[in-house]
Amino acid sequence: MRLSAILLQALATVGVFVDKTAAQCSGQGEGNCQLSFVGIPRTDCITYDNMLTCGEAITWTDAYIFDYACNQIGNAPYPAQGLAIYSELPWTVVITFLTQGGPNNAFLDFRSIGFAYAAYSYHN
Repeated sequence: MRLSAILLQALATVGVFVDKTAAQCSGQGEGNCQLSFVGIPRTDCITYDNMLTCGEAITWTDAYIFDYACNQIGNAPYPAQGLAIYSELPWTVVITFLTQGGPNNAFLDFRSIGFAYAAYSYHN
């Protein structure tokens, strides 16, 4: 089974959807799965050399794995780089790259993710 990644837009508040799982999925077709992340956007600021620098950031709150029909088959609260997510799939999904962004994280783009599943890996 192939795992497709779709990083959905960060939600202003996680409670926007009563049924978060249905809202997070877009069917990928038989033989594919979907990995989705949910987060709360924020602005981080730091002071360096008496200058205030701010940047977009996000607090990741959930990661979901869906099958091709958008049935939730795995999840993990507060996902982080290095986390293995267990699901109904034969192997775990390992998050290989995930940042919160902002100046405290060298302005790394929080929309960039990476994961590995069996012999397949993805990084955008």
